[in-house]
Amino acid sequence: MPLRPGLLTALAFALGFSACSCDELQVVKVPHRLDVTPNPVDFGEVALAQSKTITLSLANPSIVAVEIVRCERSSDTEPVFTIGDCPELIPSGTTATLTINFAPMVEDLSGGTLIIETLDDDIGILEIELRGFGVDLGTPEITVDPELLQFPATAIADTGLMPVTIGNIGNHDLYVREISVSCPDSLECPFRPVGGDSIVDQAIAAGLTTQFRVAFEPTELIEYNGLIQISSNDINNPLVEIPITGQGHQPPIAQAVLVNDPDGIEPLDQIVFDGRTSFSPVDDLSIETYLWSLLRRPAGSTASIDDSDQPEAGLTADLAGDYTVELHVVDSMGVRSVDPAVITFRAIPRDALHIQLTWDHPDADLDLHFLRGDETLTYHPFNPTYDTYFSNRFPDDWYPEEANHPRLDIDDQRGFGPENVNLREPAIDTFQIWVHYWNDNQVGAARTPTTAVVRVYVHGMLRYETFWDFEEDQTMWKALQFDWPDLNFRDLEETFAYERPF
Repeated sequence: MPLRPGLLTALAFALGFSACSCDELQVVKVPHRLDVTPNPVDFGEVALAQSKTITLSLANPSIVAVEIVRCERSSDTEPVFTIGDCPELIPSGTTATLTINFAPMVEDLSGGTLIIETLDDDIGILEIELRGFGVDLGTPEITVDPELLQFPATAIADTGLMPVTIGNIGNHDLYVREISVSCPDSLECPFRPVGGDSIVDQAIAAGLTTQFRVAFEPTELIEYNGLIQISSNDINNPLVEIPITGQGHQPPIAQAVLVNDPDGIEPLDQIVFDGRTSFSPVDDLSIETYLWSLLRRPAGSTASIDDSDQPEAGLTADLAGDYTVELHVVDSMGVRSVDPAVITFRAIPRDALHIQLTWDHPDADLDLHFLRGDETLTYHPFNPTYDTYFSNRFPDDWYPEEANHPRLDIDDQRGFGPENVNLREPAIDTFQIWVHYWNDNQVGAARTPTTAVVRVYVHGMLRYETFWDFEEDQTMWKALQFDWPDLNFRDLEETFAYERPF
């Protein structure tokens, strides 16, 4: 039979340090040792339903490895003692560890024996005494709410979630040992705990509660029954069981259309969505609730959905760019659609040149100025001959052609913008864009900084963007200059104090 590793090591040791001849082999047996500390293992006094863990040191001072085949309680050891993972091999000169846990359930002395069995004849089987005393310092008492978990009708392929609250009305820490969900009468179980792992083995102090959720994910149009099992260190109620019921349901179908012509949407257009063709495939059920939401809007947009709980809803496409809206519906049984209806559209400026100003403070009043230069290429703000601004929104004498004239659509006097200047077909010229922080509208308060963003769209495409952080109002920002049609944009990056002229 083959030699054990320990014997091979001993043989090598003997060969290295023993005198021998070619005709004679002398075998020296090296003794094995395993030192266990502490021994005995005394837990002292531990409160009922609480626990204490002691880590044993298993030291091997011999020059050969020690092999362990089992670590367990003796048959007469009380189950209040539990043994951790048993090390299988302890190399020469090293130390392994083994944990022992004591969780008393009665007010009395508990005892037993830890058995450690090795493969080494020198060590054989070690027996370590275990002892500890349970003392009544108060016990935990578990409460679980609800006592029956009844899911409302839930759509197949959807997920329903319901909370379960665990409380401690005792006078010592409660520990949840395990949370499991099963369906004893079914091969398929659509229930599962969510967040239960974070509760296990975490102290719930007296008077406190914690919570996890149960998910219901039906796959068929049938009634399901399940069971939640919660084990804890509550001496009088160590296992709590909560029945679960749930019914799979056919979800309603959300449908939505864009009323506007998708190819003709421009910034500041009113957009309308219609969800009245949504329906339930279940006889005698109708759509009770409409849930519109805005998933995407352009950067800087403050658009929001009007009448978001009605069959028809809408919004103002305040900025150029992409928007995405979705609709969910709820039927008369309270079941929500699984797949939303999605509407995507793009607001595209139809003019050749579209200049947009937005800012990020709800009370601030900023103004957009679109200027052309005089014969010396000097720019004159608040002069109608050269500046398109809130008091000169539609200059009609800048150029011979009407299509060359700029138009300022809105003077937004409080918050966010946008203010837009549009030119159907700009004249060949050099233009500048300025922004004036007119008023912070903060009476009796410190002036509020705000960030302004200027974007330039050419034939519907974003071609340039720049921004400035204003520290206070009555400040002018020279933002940028460009030539038409060359579009050689140049950031001017100049600011200076500029009082309100009127």
